[in-house]
Amino acid sequence: MRRLKEMVARVAQSRSNVLVQGESGTGKEVIARSIHSLSPRATMPFIAENCAALPEGVVESELFGHVRGAFTGADRDRPGLIALADGGTLFLDEVGDLPPRIQAKLLRVIQEGEFRPVGGRELRRSDFRVIAATHRDLRAMAGRGEFREDLFYRLNVVGLNVPPLRDHLEDVPQLVGHILARLGPAAPAGAGRGGAGVSREAMEMLLRYAWPGNVRELQNVIEGGLVLSGGSILGVAELPERIVDNALAEPGPREPGDDSRSAGERVMIELALTRFQGDKTKAAGYIGWSRPRLYRRMRHHGIAIGFGGSPERKKGAPDGAPFS
Repeated sequence: MRRLKEMVARVAQSRSNVLVQGESGTGKEVIARSIHSLSPRATMPFIAENCAALPEGVVESELFGHVRGAFTGADRDRPGLIALADGGTLFLDEVGDLPPRIQAKLLRVIQEGEFRPVGGRELRRSDFRVIAATHRDLRAMAGRGEFREDLFYRLNVVGLNVPPLRDHLEDVPQLVGHILARLGPAAPAGAGRGGAGVSREAMEMLLRYAWPGNVRELQNVIEGGLVLSGGSILGVAELPERIVDNALAEPGPREPGDDSRSAGERVMIELALTRFQGDKTKAAGYIGWSRPRLYRRMRHHGIAIGFGGSPERKKGAPDGAPFS
């Protein structure tokens, strides 16, 4: 990620087109906006379009614009995104979804800087930089004839690959802090205000999850959790069930050279005991341990035998302190 940040800063100063590749939700548009904001074009327009969301019947008009009378309903001239991006940056998200005919027209604009609006006769010019993004393998698509090879090379002058979140989980705490700060006054009913944060136990669970939806999924989890917590501390109770279940099923991270000192192991034991109201047999089975091993690990971590309110306690005995 540090190398990616350095590359973004370097490529921003050039005029070269950029292809950003990565899974959905990794922040490809964030990368594109960063390149634009650091470039000499920063004061000019940043025009973004999701190519996958454009119906094939309107994609040409949307990109190239049209003149009055070009088709039914075209009662006036309308500039397209290419014209609007003049002097700035055109960001084409999911560029691999463009129809072949539009790919050919886009190639000409990139090569010559000229385009013709739908229904128009005169060529028009636009000076813009293209940053394209996709979660698909455009090189493989070009090899199969599903994407124009010449357009691929025009777009991929500089290629940037954004890694999935599961490959840099150590950045989760920093990302969470950024998300909390960004939610601020725009967050729903109190979320992100008043010193909102994430508990240690919840953060350890976030660090153990694989995040198939990447940063976008992390943002949704944090925002939803803050709504449930009333905008204060997001704890285990506010996390989605899939993240809690994953943390219980997977052993916590181990410190080198000492398997017994995992900070996550204590949390895993406490959560299992809480889930089964202190039933040691069920908790041990859920974790995948024997009952004696569970007792040994509880003693090691200083967890009270009555933690969670064991059903073995005498009738009327008080429950253990609730875990949150």
